[in-house]
Amino acid sequence: MLCANFSGRKVKKSNKRINKLIVSCSAGNIGPLPGTVNNRDPWLLTVGESTTDRKLRAIVCLGDGKEIDGESGFQPKDFSETLLPLIRNVNDAFCSAEALENMNVKGKFVLCISDGNVTRIDKGHHVKDASGAGMIFMNDELRGFNISTEPQVVPAAHEVIQA
Repeated sequence: MLCANFSGRKVKKSNKRINKLIVSCSAGNIGPLPGTVNNRDPWLLTVGESTTDRKLRAIVCLGDGKEIDGESGFQPKDFSETLLPLIRNVNDAFCSAEALENMNVKGKFVLCISDGNVTRIDKGHHVKDASGAGMIFMNDELRGFNISTEPQVVPAAHEVIQA
């Protein structure tokens, strides 16, 4: 049986009727801290993997010639290879709409902290609404080396850069 949004009570009742089946759930992972991979219910087999054999590779080329490896769910085929300015709001790097209103992001890449009170998808919309060319996500200490590759509305790369 595959676990999919079953409440503990439903799974327990199901297990009473169907013997010799194992209920397994994806572990998920929200960071490098202890206890971030778990399921509470004792009848669940929690399965996880520390790595995957695929990457949605996105290389960010910096003006000094350095290249930073990352991943992206949005890689337009017609994106220009012209170097664009990279900016960051040092007072609010979470890329909220309010933070971007006070910045000139038109035609620039915006450096955003991956987490915070604004979702990564919303950050993309905020950058697009402010006429930004794209964004680069960096992690804070709690996210560690986790990379997310949600589809975005602007070119985006999630890099393992510590904030």
